[in-house]
This record gives sequence, C-alpha cells and structure tokens, in this order.
Amino acid sequence: MKNRNFLQSLKSAFRGIYITYISQRNFRIQVSFAILVIYFGLKFKVGIMNMIILLFTILLVLSFELINTSIEFLSDKIESKYDILIKNSKDTLSGLVLLASIVSVIIGFIIFFKYIRYLTYKSIIFSLIIIIVPAIIKSNNDIIKKEAMNN
Repeated sequence: MKNRNFLQSLKSAFRGIYITYISQRNFRIQVSFAILVIYFGLKFKVGIMNMIILLFTILLVLSFELINTSIEFLSDKIESKYDILIKNSKDTLSGLVLLASIVSVIIGFIIFFKYIRYLTYKSIIFSLIIIIVPAIIKSNNDIIKKEAMNN
C-alpha cells in the first residue's frame, strides 16, 4: 500500500517506530541508552563534534534494529515454520545490530571516559531505572497480531 502524501508517509514512519518499540525489548533498551547518552552528552558538554558522533552511532544502532525487526516480521509472514535460511538471515541481521552496538559502546566509552568521575549516585540510579524499566516491560505483540488478522 503506497502512501498518497507526505503526512501519510510520516504517519507510517512513526507507526513503524512505535510498533518496533512496543514489540521489541532490545529496541526499548537501545532507546533508553540513547536517551541517557544524549542526556549525559548535554550535561557534561562533550562538544559539538562528539555530540554529532554520539547521535550518529545512536542513529546507526536504532536504524539497524528497525531493519532487523522489519525482516523478522516479513520472515514470519513468509514462513511460520522453522526454516534454516530464514534463521540464518535473522541471525545475520542480529549480528549487524550487535556489531553496531559494540562499536557504539566503544565510542561512548572513549567520549565519556573523562567524565566518569563526575557521576553521582543519583545519576547512576537514575540511569539504571531508565534502562531497567523498558527491559522488564512485556512486549505487546497483540496489536500487531490483531492488525494482521484484520487485513
């Protein structure tokens, strides 16, 4: 189904991000880390170039996770039974997300290393809450399944 105008395209794009957020625990955790990275980047005034690098790595990880989720949805639609080629495809995309995440952590560590001593107990507890809460929220695949049944 093709979008007829720009607003419909935007609506579809935000819906895709929303569907991924509610259905994928890893995406929720990655968004939480992104929020924290942006917060601490602004708090510690890491500089414009470092902030651009951080934003780029965030965009990379979240984009790869969106692609991974899209391929998973399509694969599940094509073949509901176990298929080794589909498993290999899903695993390969998961590897891509993992590599991007590892590189992002390394870049974040390099940028934030000199600021670690300025962390307070409050900011550490706040960070843990921001990360743990989305991790323990159960996925809501019911919305996706309900829409698939209606179409």
